Amino acid sequence: MALEKIMQLIQDNQEKQTKQQSILETQQMSITTLQDNLDTFVKDEPHRKAEIKKDLLVELATKADIEILNGKIDALEQKMNGKIDALDQKMNGNIKYLEQKMDGEFKSMRLWLKMLMALAFLSIACFSPTAQYLFKFLKF
Repeated sequence: MALEKIMQLIQDNQEKQTKQQSILETQQMSITTLQDNLDTFVKDEPHRKAEIKKDLLVELATKADIEILNGKIDALEQKMNGKIDALDQKMNGNIKYLEQKMDGEFKSMRLWLKMLMALAFLSIACFSPTAQYLFKFLKF
């Protein structure tokens, strides 16, 4: 019985050693993988730095291009505003000219209307019998 217990303890110890050996091998593989990854990372550092520098230069060039485009857009906007202002002034001048012309035409039309009305009154007055009778009294 004591021998069986010792055998059982030896067997349990062997199982624990096997588990620990398996864990140790897994950890060793993980350490190896990490070491390989670190070596790759360290080897690729100059290449990564060059890529980062390249990306930064592209970014700076893009920002410069955007600033150039913003300047061109601002210049075009100012040019368009100047043209719009010139057209606005021209249209205002044309409108004022047309207003003055129409005002003159209306004054002329009013004058003609007054003349026509006076002519109508005169013709009515000259050809009416009452007016003829009144003209007879006015004659000396």
